[in-house]
Amino acid sequence: MASITRAAGDEIVVTGVAQREAWRARVLPPVERLAGGIWSVPVPIPHNPLRYTLSYLIPGDDGLVVVDPGWASDEGWAALQAGLVAAGASRRTCSAWWSPTCTPTTTVCRKGCRTRAPGSPCTRTSATR
Repeated sequence: MASITRAAGDEIVVTGVAQREAWRARVLPPVERLAGGIWSVPVPIPHNPLRYTLSYLIPGDDGLVVVDPGWASDEGWAALQAGLVAAGASRRTCSAWWSPTCTPTTTVCRKGCRTRAPGSPCTRTSATR
């Protein structure tokens, strides 16, 4: 683990060292298993300076909860599906999809919610409803 001291003097401990190094190298980080059975899945955002978002697969009582599946693009959907496979899952084993913004440009709304397992809810923050 590495640490960074911010200008305010407080310290941030970097636990995703591979993610940090990938950001610095301007490449997509690997799919990574985190503590508690959570998976971090990088989902590219084509033609955008953000480059990618980190989607999270969180174990729930009825399957995985997909958090922030990224912007709608074929490249992003392919990366999310590959991340599910790396985690030993598929969209059918996901019990819920959550996106902070659910618009036609959000992968979950374009692909996930329309192709999810029957009964799998698609939710978003109340601010975007």
